[in-house]
Amino acid sequence: MTSTEESPIISFYSSENLKVKLIAKNGLVVDTFIWPVQIPYRPMSVSIVYMIPKDKTFDPALYKGLEESAPLLQEWFKQKTGGKTFRLSSPYVDTVHSAKDGSWFVGYHGLGSSGNNDFSYLPLNTNDELYNLLHKKINNSRQIVLVFLPAPINNVAGIATRAGAYPWITAIVYNSPFQTLSSTFPEFGLRIAAHELGHTFGLQHNNNIHGIMKGGDGTPPFPGDRPCVFPDCILLDNEIQVLKNCQFFF
Repeated sequence: MTSTEESPIISFYSSENLKVKLIAKNGLVVDTFIWPVQIPYRPMSVSIVYMIPKDKTFDPALYKGLEESAPLLQEWFKQKTGGKTFRLSSPYVDTVHSAKDGSWFVGYHGLGSSGNNDFSYLPLNTNDELYNLLHKKINNSRQIVLVFLPAPINNVAGIATRAGAYPWITAIVYNSPFQTLSSTFPEFGLRIAAHELGHTFGLQHNNNIHGIMKGGDGTPPFPGDRPCVFPDCILLDNEIQVLKNCQFFF
């Protein structure tokens, strides 16, 4: 392929080892430069980020819980869909240290958020800080980022969002369910993570008390009825079809 554009952008859909030739002309003078280039291809994938606020310290037990949870979530979707699931980035758990205290994530900072409560500010603040810390590593629209944030959030277990102008999709799991991942019974954290990932894959809330996507009336997750217990939560037939057609599933 050839181009006469300045700084052309060319999309590749597999890894390639190429020789790039640049021909520079100035009147009768012509210079040719050739050099090898390896084009890495990153398929659509899910990255997991352990974001540590300034007033928190790294918890090795929580980190281990994340490492163990990621393949469990991947396998759960695979079993429920009959063989299709999402890819995990490599390495699939990244740790970043924020310069902001946990309380910063629930405050208004003039960032253009609509609403006037924690639920309104959380996703925008989290995405802004995610951009500040990791924008060079995130693969834009080919990436879902599952953030685990041990911040003091009231009445919110998790959120899935494409907040702000950033092209990636973010699923966020907050303090209460996150803390269970280092316990002997990590069910709450796994259930909330699967629920929020479901949103990033295109699933909406439903009213089936046995479903992973139960919720949606504006109160804390799974109100009114006893929630399903992960990994026994179900996906509805239409949800399975959505996932099978999801570009993040293979």
